[in-house]
Amino acid sequence: IKCLTQQFQGLYLDEINKTRIAEYISARRQAGLTSPTIRRHLSTLSSMYSRAMGWGWIETNPSKSFDKRAVPESRPRVRYITQQEFKLLHSNAAPHLKPILEIAVQTGMRSGELLSLKWSQVNLDRREITLTKTKSGLPRVIPMTDQAVTTFVATTRHVTSPYVFCNRVTGERYRSVKKAFHTACRRSGITDFRFHDLRHTFASWSVQGGMDLYRLSRILGHATTQMTARYAHLATADLHEAVRKVATNMATGTSDCTEITIE
Repeated sequence: IKCLTQQFQGLYLDEINKTRIAEYISARRQAGLTSPTIRRHLSTLSSMYSRAMGWGWIETNPSKSFDKRAVPESRPRVRYITQQEFKLLHSNAAPHLKPILEIAVQTGMRSGELLSLKWSQVNLDRREITLTKTKSGLPRVIPMTDQAVTTFVATTRHVTSPYVFCNRVTGERYRSVKKAFHTACRRSGITDFRFHDLRHTFASWSVQGGMDLYRLSRILGHATTQMTARYAHLATADLHEAVRKVATNMATGTSDCTEITIE
């Protein structure tokens, strides 16, 4: 908002048009901002205009008509580790971090969802975790693996604290595990790996294990399957089956393929 104010201060709402937005983009680029950051600025501007339209202050939103292809989105990050690397990371983690890592990689939950998790949200009989406060604003249910259930059973409950992951003395929940996580990564020799990448790791392992993108999107809480499509390239089982079928047909001299003409 500060950057937007510096660029557009003194202007009426109807004076901000596509030309002025283009000038803003140029100025932000000269200031060293990346395209994803500039897109977030434009999203904020668009939200402000949408609110102004709701109040009847203006009739159109200039951000909606601006061609955002001039500000390309960055490729979504898909950084994940192997199961062997996770075992190494887990072995080098502090005691309080170990169960958090286990649940993160077994459920794909975000760090905020994990650290605010309460025992009342964990149903071991149904093997489900119920999240009510999520990024999308919609509640979701996460099924638990055998390993996740084992981790919860092994986690000692604090006498007074409702939180699953909390300081065993004070009962206060952990606000952040960033320092402990970075230490574990450094000891394991794992680089360019953030806590959120455990979510990518869960998703990647799930797709490689045969889970379809629709079910994965429901577990991750994605608003659309388009957000989950970043993991599609990891689902190669059907491709291997297709190649095996072609190889078999070639070996036996048969084919199920329909003849087509390539012009």
